[in-house]
Amino acid sequence: MSFLWERASSVCYASTSYLFSGSIPKPATSASVFSVNISADHTFSKTSQPSVTLVTGLGIEDDAHMGKTVQHMFNKTRNPDMVNLRQVSFMEVEFLNGLTKENPGEKVVPGELGENITTSGFRLLELKTGALLEFHDGEEEEEEKESDEFPAVEQEPPRVRIQGLRNPCSLIEKHGKGLRAQCLEKDPATGVITLRKTGVMGTVERGGVIRPGMKIVVAEEGKGELKVV
Repeated sequence: MSFLWERASSVCYASTSYLFSGSIPKPATSASVFSVNISADHTFSKTSQPSVTLVTGLGIEDDAHMGKTVQHMFNKTRNPDMVNLRQVSFMEVEFLNGLTKENPGEKVVPGELGENITTSGFRLLELKTGALLEFHDGEEEEEEKESDEFPAVEQEPPRVRIQGLRNPCSLIEKHGKGLRAQCLEKDPATGVITLRKTGVMGTVERGGVIRPGMKIVVAEEGKGELKVV
């Protein structure tokens, strides 16, 4: 039971049937947005922002990967009409904090490895294909809205549908020697990659503003193993 609790504790689930099924204890509500990052150009790293705006079916406003069709430079040259499943990329801040550079005094910061949303307290690699993430304001922000002179118009929370894994490509190694090896696990006997640690990719199902501190809720759990997109 302690193992199940450990696996569930970092994710907020919206399904009440899941919470009260009796098989797994109610998880903690620690999953949140740590940083939001964009780049208007196809640079490897992205710059942290106070907030970003998700656009339904397209991606993140002012980010180079926004579009209905694939914007990834390598895939675009091969099949420019491919559906864009890489509109929004996620990576865990805990993973970034564990990476080491050639210069021991340097740390990998949010956005440096090109992710749009850096999460905290959330095990992204335990998600399933098709999982639906929602982003909610914290309790303090909700209380502020209620106390305003004019009541705020209630808006539906932004949603992102998880499509698959991000593959740690050679650009990571070009960015920093030794980083790519830390982003992979391989079978020692065969050399086959068994785990990719560079987060997940998704598509925008409902637009809206996302900012650091927002809570992340899994509205739908999805089905199937995550594969590279």
